[in-house]
Amino acid sequence: MSVSGWRQLVGIFHQYTRLAWISFLGATLLCLPFHKIFPVFPLLLTGLFALLSGLSGPCIRSFQENKRMLLGLLLYIPALYAWYISPDKNLAKTDLQVKFSLWIFPVLLAMNPRLSAKQINRLLQAFASATVLFVLTSLVYATWQYLHQGYDAFSYKKLVAFTIIHPSYIGMFIDMTIALLLLDMFQPIHDRRWLPRKWTLVIVLLLFVFLILLTAKNAMLLGMLLLVIALFNYVRTTGKWKQAALASLILCSLLSLFIAFNPTARERFTILLRYNDVSYENSVNSRAETWKAVSQLIPQYGWKGAGSGELQGLLDRQYEQNGFDLGVKEHHNAHNQYFQTLLESGIGGLLLYLLCFGT
Repeated sequence: MSVSGWRQLVGIFHQYTRLAWISFLGATLLCLPFHKIFPVFPLLLTGLFALLSGLSGPCIRSFQENKRMLLGLLLYIPALYAWYISPDKNLAKTDLQVKFSLWIFPVLLAMNPRLSAKQINRLLQAFASATVLFVLTSLVYATWQYLHQGYDAFSYKKLVAFTIIHPSYIGMFIDMTIALLLLDMFQPIHDRRWLPRKWTLVIVLLLFVFLILLTAKNAMLLGMLLLVIALFNYVRTTGKWKQAALASLILCSLLSLFIAFNPTARERFTILLRYNDVSYENSVNSRAETWKAVSQLIPQYGWKGAGSGELQGLLDRQYEQNGFDLGVKEHHNAHNQYFQTLLESGIGGLLLYLLCFGT
């Protein structure tokens, strides 16, 4: 085969492998709201085809265009250091393998030419569509349970019992979708919008109603903030502040009434006032106990780190000393990536982490 023929063949291979990894990335986003295991398979295929596409394409030029993404390689330094200083190398090795498999994706993406705005838009559409489909599936399933079994599944974990994803993560997905839809709704160019504004507004309200039923506290508050920002933008662009103020008042009143008269929602919010309650449901107070233990370990390990294999044992012992039984039972990590990195790799690892995500 001639050199030109070989180049043509490699070019075709690159074209199809690029199409494959983008398609599998879309499949990952479609699976993401439904299950935390299913997306692993298309994600692995995304990585494989991204590697093949990068090796068969203009790899060097792509690296030059995506220099900032390569800063992610710096994350391997504190990870290796945390493994090196760990007395228990087996535990540290497991942690290192997980981190290496996750952080390789920025490198694989940096090997390939950047996605176009149209491709990014389609991927975001896939994620938003999957989230809306998940919400509809949950509501249909809850309705079926109520009609056929008399079981009220329209609240909290019961609403999403068919999946193993915690309601707080589902709330994050919904908030992300609300943000995407609101951004799309205020697109100045009509032809670029995903949907007509009226349909977008209907879907946003549906998602917000689902958030209220789900009673994921932080997600509800963030959803309210997104709606307030959207109303502010509406006032800024149209000048109709009276309508926006009325809409805000109605939304806040409806939310307050729902919390006041719905037993599940009322319990989910009043639990925040129980400062001595560190149950599984009271994630706010649980985090306070977790960070209390972290603050007690920082003076000793914040400078040079404890190592990734040793940290969990140190946290568990500190939880036990503090009487935080839930933390001991469930082996809570630092519940904050900055704290986790600081305790594992010391101040140097934290600075590298900040450098990677701050540039």
